[in-house]
Amino acid sequence: MSEEKILFLCPHNAAKSILAAAFLEKMAKEQGLSIASDSAGTDPDPEIMASVRELLNAQGIPVIKETPSLLTQEQLDAASQIISIGCDLSAWNVDPAKLHEWTDVPAPSQDLAAASKLIKQRLGELLESLNS
Repeated sequence: MSEEKILFLCPHNAAKSILAAAFLEKMAKEQGLSIASDSAGTDPDPEIMASVRELLNAQGIPVIKETPSLLTQEQLDAASQIISIGCDLSAWNVDPAKLHEWTDVPAPSQDLAAASKLIKQRLGELLESLNS
């Protein structure tokens, strides 16, 4: 299998996409898979949510990036799969065959544990589909 490049998007690139990218890196490594993850936002916050950093640190998972970043067309073009967690991508040139939308992930600011659990579940399904 060639290396997958998974791009996770959430509006502010401060919580959901940060969690997804970090969890995927850890899960892929544990399974011996060659998968690169990245994350971005369509309207990035100035910093990653402190509670997200704390959760990842508590689990021994490195935060993939130091600060949220603005989505670029180059990231969209380079990704083999794009996971949008609540982004409006109507202004972007997105290959619909690459795009997956996770619309049911709760706001981490309201329920970080539930958001984290659902993201991990979805990532497990994603990894399973990549292995089949």
